[in-house]
Amino acid sequence: YSFAKRSDGSRIWHGIIETGYGFKVSDYGINNYRINFISSFSLGQHFMIGLGLGYRRYFDKPEKHPDWYIVSGKNQIPIFLDLRAILSKKMLSPYLALGLGTSTGKSKSDTTSYGSFINPSAGIWYRLSNNTALFAGVAYEMQQLEYAKLADNIPYRKNNSSVSLNIGIQF
Repeated sequence: YSFAKRSDGSRIWHGIIETGYGFKVSDYGINNYRINFISSFSLGQHFMIGLGLGYRRYFDKPEKHPDWYIVSGKNQIPIFLDLRAILSKKMLSPYLALGLGTSTGKSKSDTTSYGSFINPSAGIWYRLSNNTALFAGVAYEMQQLEYAKLADNIPYRKNNSSVSLNIGIQF
């Protein structure tokens, strides 16, 4: 177990849980609830790399497009690479994060749909100890989803974009 700790007592591996609410910002944007579970490894004192598994619940469709519907499932599971930089060693520090990956979910046609997933974020990191921190931030998220027009029911992909307010804990 000592190989997983540094000389200052901090761990190399960390778990991260973050949750938030995304507000639609594009023509095909949909409001959503989000939660991410991330297994992360420290690379030095300021950088982390990890793998994340999330959950997204989409609530509505934009009013601007009454002639189409969402084919992708309203429940999506993003799987992503998570990169984080905590910009100082102080108790209160800014941070930057980037999630890159794919998302999957059951579509209305009872098939599995996949789409790309990009999630940059920034915020404030508050260290409670060497191994624990709370954080809050703002994130932009782009996730490809499938839509179809009511007239022809032919699926097509569009980018669903949202801006979210997130809070989380690193342990």
